[in-house]
Amino acid sequence: IGLAIMSDKERISEEELKREVKQETKQDSKNHVGEINPEDLIKKLAETAEVIETMNAKLESASNQYARLQADFDNYRRRTKEEQARLSKTVTASIIKKFLPVLDNLDRALAHMSKDENAGPYLEGFQLMEKVFNKVMQEFGLVEIDAQGKPFDPYYHEALMEIQSDDVEEDTVAAVLQKGYMIGEEVLRPSKVQVAHK
Repeated sequence: IGLAIMSDKERISEEELKREVKQETKQDSKNHVGEINPEDLIKKLAETAEVIETMNAKLESASNQYARLQADFDNYRRRTKEEQARLSKTVTASIIKKFLPVLDNLDRALAHMSKDENAGPYLEGFQLMEKVFNKVMQEFGLVEIDAQGKPFDPYYHEALMEIQSDDVEEDTVAAVLQKGYMIGEEVLRPSKVQVAHK
């Protein structure tokens, strides 16, 4: 009987406890709903929108700065490559220019030996040496300026002499006194020529 009474009392107190918890929960939820002020909510939303706008502006600024830095780096890399190519071309041209007197002397030696009947094996040796030397120079881009019989052009030719001739057109290269050379589109040394006039 004591246990049955206890369990009834416990049941009653449990039910009362549950009712009290429900009432407190309802009261709390009413209090919380009552605490939210629409003006505060609008103010908080406006502040949040401002923060988002500020963050978006910072992100856009950072993106623009990154794009500028990337463009600057790409330009720097391109300029560096162009500068290296230009420097390499300049150094190559400078070195080859120092070898031009060697080519001139080979030409003179061959011209002299070809007149000598006893030059035989020496002539062949010099011809072979000139052929190899010319091949190496061509690999560096050296090209002889074709001047003989061409109209005089001060960019490619340097006039050392003038002759009177009715056989050729006015201002034509009558003779090449020293060969001229180019590397690519650049004149390394102009041809020294004799120009014909009527």
